[in-house]
Amino acid sequence: MNIERTAIIVLDPQNDFFSPKGKLYQAMEPVLSKHQVVSHLNELLEAGRSAGATIILVPLSFEENCPEAGPEPYGIMQPVAQSEAFIRGTWGAEVAETLTTTPADIIIHKNHISGFEGTDLEAQLRDRNIETVVLCGGLTDVCVETTMRQAYDKRFEVFTIKDATATIDLDKHEQTVNQNYLLFSKPLSTQEFIQIIDENRCKAA
Repeated sequence: MNIERTAIIVLDPQNDFFSPKGKLYQAMEPVLSKHQVVSHLNELLEAGRSAGATIILVPLSFEENCPEAGPEPYGIMQPVAQSEAFIRGTWGAEVAETLTTTPADIIIHKNHISGFEGTDLEAQLRDRNIETVVLCGGLTDVCVETTMRQAYDKRFEVFTIKDATATIDLDKHEQTVNQNYLLFSKPLSTQEFIQIIDENRCKAA
């Protein structure tokens, strides 16, 4: 892995998921607490920035009343629409106050499940000669997993960070990272990935 050709991509890194007053924080809390997800996200981002990785934040947002979900929302979009979370222009849709960001971080807005759908994410990656993507954020089994599958199809080297992702169901989180992630990525813990960064630094020294 060449860290200078690596992008750490945080899906849905917003207050409604990752800040205690967020609309969906309580639903996420069991996974957030068990895996210390916010701390791991900040550790991962700090290590990546220090080593020269590209940092990309991909927040999810909708217009008021969530017209993007269609006239009769179903599936995952039904509870999202009902929660009134991620409404564009609100505090809940802003990048989470609990996450450490910098002006150099790239922000790519989306209103689909995948980070690639309807965005210029792939173009941003190709323009920077990115070969490896490191996925984290939320939801483990929805936006992160969907983006993972598409990144795999697009022939990127894909890492997923198991303890820097979260979802609303602890069992579903464990099932996804221990089964589905193995099919389309190289799943690692935050510390395992940071160790790779450190080893690469030693080799380059």
